[in-house]
Amino acid sequence: MMKSISIILVGLVLYFNVFSQDNQPKKGQLTVINKTVDFGNVKPDTTLTVKFFFVNSGTQNIAIEYVNPDCTCTNYTLSSNIVNPRDTAYVELRVNTTGKYGRNKIYSTMRANTFVKMYKLTVVFTVI
Repeated sequence: MMKSISIILVGLVLYFNVFSQDNQPKKGQLTVINKTVDFGNVKPDTTLTVKFFFVNSGTQNIAIEYVNPDCTCTNYTLSSNIVNPRDTAYVELRVNTTGKYGRNKIYSTMRANTFVKMYKLTVVFTVI
C-alpha cells in the first residue's frame, strides 16, 4: 500500500513539473507600434532614418534575439536587448538610397522570445 502511494505521488510531481512549465504559453508579448513607414518620394543618395517602437505588453521580460535587415544598404541600432514589462524600446533603421531607383520596400526581421517569434519591419520609399 505504501509503495503504491509513493508511486502515485512521484507520478503527480512529474506530471505537474512537466505540464506546469514547458507547455504553458509564453507570457512575453510584444506590441509593435509602427510596422511600416512610407517616406514617399526621396532624393537619391540620401540616408533615411526611422525608429520602430515596440512595447512589452506582457508580464515577463522579453529578449530581442536579433535584427536582420534584408539589404546591405541598411544598418540598425537596438535601444535595448531586454524589454521589461510595460517598457518601450525601439529599433532604429538607417537605409542608404544610393544605387536605388523607383519604388523600394526594404524589410528587416526582428526575432524575440515571445509567442510570435518574428516581426517584420518595412521601410517604403520612391527615389525620384
